Amino acid sequence: MTLIAMSLICGLAGLTATPASAEAATNGPSGMSGEPTNIHDFFYVSGLTVLPAPQIGPEGGDLTLEFTMKNVSTAPITSSLRFWLDNAINLPVQTLDTVEVANLAPGETRTMRATFEDVGQWTFFRGHVTMTPPVDIAGTALWSLTRDSFTLILPWFLTAMLVLLAALVLAVRQLLRLRRSRRPLPDLALGYGPVTS
Repeated sequence: MTLIAMSLICGLAGLTATPASAEAATNGPSGMSGEPTNIHDFFYVSGLTVLPAPQIGPEGGDLTLEFTMKNVSTAPITSSLRFWLDNAINLPVQTLDTVEVANLAPGETRTMRATFEDVGQWTFFRGHVTMTPPVDIAGTALWSLTRDSFTLILPWFLTAMLVLLAALVLAVRQLLRLRRSRRPLPDLALGYGPVTS
């Protein structure tokens, strides 16, 4: 029971023992889905996609954030990304800093994936990515851009614990009710007063 309680507390805190990792998709999409943002006709960026992978244990499961960039300029572009994850009350869960998107070639589309493992029992999550491009390209100043997305993971472990606790409370109440119903009535004491006809 103590181990379960410790696991639940660790899950609620957001486990960070396993660091998040990021990787480039080996075969990114040939085009950009949805409505990408055009940045000064140098490249397009997508929205942020959150892919949950729930687990039954107290770790809560994993979350993967996906972000796609496409270079439409005539020269390679190197940018950096910062991924982070927080809960519904803006408390940070995990962060992955400085993911380099190196030498994005002209015409190349690249999808970056950041995987956060063991995110805990928070249920509601918000993913974020900030892209920092070069300071300028061909004399045109550029700026950082942030994308956000919301998702939820049902806290199976916490839900199971609550169901078990509710079942235990109901069982104890029923047992106490049965014991009270089977308790014998106290014997009535005989009186010694005068008998009237």
